[in-house]
Amino acid sequence: MTLKRCIFFMVAIVLAQGFSLPAFSSGDFSATCALYTDKEYVTKAVTYYPGDVFYMKVEAKKLLPGKYEMTAEWVNPAGRIERQDYKEFIIEDFKGSLSLGPWMKLWKNGFLTRAFTGREYKDTIYGEWKTFVYINGEQVCENFFTIH
Repeated sequence: MTLKRCIFFMVAIVLAQGFSLPAFSSGDFSATCALYTDKEYVTKAVTYYPGDVFYMKVEAKKLLPGKYEMTAEWVNPAGRIERQDYKEFIIEDFKGSLSLGPWMKLWKNGFLTRAFTGREYKDTIYGEWKTFVYINGEQVCENFFTIH
């Protein structure tokens, strides 16, 4: 098998399973993130439709005792933050891991806009989105997904 073909198959496998950057790790903790179609975090996703709910699971491991802040940003194809989730939490005892679940559902256009344009959602929602997750101000993961 040629190198070109190997690279093609590796890219195809990554796209089929959903794309996210490798896990973040610092001296204090590590974190991974993935996108799902359900709040039980069973079915991973890289494509959605406008009426879907977008679920993200953030898994932080090796959290030492202390105060933490998690911010999740959902960035639309135009590069604007569509939604931002913020969560403060305190770890009192060493924990093996902690799961956080930011999510997003898109707003429909208002009644008059839908009546005059026939469009249920803004045109800017279609295309490739990005999500960024920060813990204590450090970016710990980035995901990509598409809305059709």
